[in-house]
Amino acid sequence: PVPYPCVLTYRGERLVQDAPGGAFTRWARLSPDKKRLILLPGAEPQGWEVSVRDAAVRILNASHQHYRNILATGSTNDGFNLHGPATDLVFENIQACHNLDEGFSAHDQIDCTVRGGRFWENDNGIGNVANCVMAATDIETWSNLGWGIWLRDCRATLSGVKSWNNGISQIYFDTGARVTCEDVTYAPAAWTERPWTSYKESRRENLQPPYLVRADAEVSGQVPQEVANPQTLQAGT
Repeated sequence: PVPYPCVLTYRGERLVQDAPGGAFTRWARLSPDKKRLILLPGAEPQGWEVSVRDAAVRILNASHQHYRNILATGSTNDGFNLHGPATDLVFENIQACHNLDEGFSAHDQIDCTVRGGRFWENDNGIGNVANCVMAATDIETWSNLGWGIWLRDCRATLSGVKSWNNGISQIYFDTGARVTCEDVTYAPAAWTERPWTSYKESRRENLQPPYLVRADAEVSGQVPQEVANPQTLQAGT
């Protein structure tokens, strides 16, 4: 048995815990020792996945590489986990979902480009830290448990970015972030309290503004724009 938290999915849907009480919102409940899954009425034994691998795609100290058309899912860490130093890493048409930590996360002097990325039902959609540099175009983050996009102590250029229905904030430029934005939009969540439990960096946070910038972060270019209706941002629109 693998003690929870790990990543549990039922027929392609991630099981999430409600933030106030920690109960799964549907399909099952945990045994008292958190090692057994007890199915609720309507859930069947078939169609379950319990993910225990550490990372789906891991890159360590590797430069001048190009990754295309990858779905990274079901890890207990990040879907795309990048550690450097490294330069000239390019990602095209990537997706990451159902990861216990970020869908995409760059650390340690990574210099990367993302052209087309979809990130959902992770702890956070994108979370970059520690002196990395990212140029990201055509990005969508939604239904992540914590933050849609979270940047700290790093640089980024964001273009054509949409973020909605994430649990805590849609876009969070944390301490030391240096970000240039163009055509970045977000929609405020419908809830007044955070709905889901998260497990990594955002686990102790309460609901935050949909667009949050720390005092020592710097944002240039076009100010990210809020739209009232998240349906105008949904994938494929």
